[in-house]
Amino acid sequence: MINVNKYFMKDLIRVDLQAESKEDAVKLLIECIYAVCSEKSGPVSMIEALKAVTERENIQTTGIGQRIAVPHARIPGWKDFVVVLGYFPQGVDFCSVDSLPAHLVILMISPDEDPYIILKSMARLIRVFQPIDDIRKVFEGKTPGEIVREFKNYKIETIKMVLAKDVMRPVKEVVSINDPIEKIVKIMHLRKIDVLPVVDAQSKIRGQISCLNIFKHEIPEFFQ
Repeated sequence: MINVNKYFMKDLIRVDLQAESKEDAVKLLIECIYAVCSEKSGPVSMIEALKAVTERENIQTTGIGQRIAVPHARIPGWKDFVVVLGYFPQGVDFCSVDSLPAHLVILMISPDEDPYIILKSMARLIRVFQPIDDIRKVFEGKTPGEIVREFKNYKIETIKMVLAKDVMRPVKEVVSINDPIEKIVKIMHLRKIDVLPVVDAQSKIRGQISCLNIFKHEIPEFFQ
């Protein structure tokens, strides 16, 4: 097992940050890496690191909800796994799944040849933070040193095998088997969801519907 706590260093924790966009937030945290421990990047330049994380973010948002975002990338040539934690009191729009701004942004970068450490670390952190109703209560007004001590209260270890329960999200939105497609598409759009569970009159899950299912059936007129 790998103890994720050892990667939380006081100098790699920044508080009271401000950013106009998620791109600005990521840039601030990458700059922190190169200011504190540039040797971890190996031959990878700051510009290349920023491009890699931004491209990954553009594929799918890493705003996981509960005011937390975990931007990350696996970069060829990168030397050592690194974690940077940034607290943004005003919040940053990461297009999170619950539409809330991200206040805690945890940036992770790993070597390309170690593809699982980010996923494992993210799974453990999510399990730690999931019971907390408002992450701001944990980090508001704390110094980097106090935050490091706070993490020591948690046993954050990666597991050898990633299980479904480590990465699954609770079902917060469902649709009925008798709901019109127009209604389902509107829910998907407003909630930024591409797959929804479908339940019957007894609230038993009967299947799921995705954007791909809808488009494969036909492109409905109302999409136009």
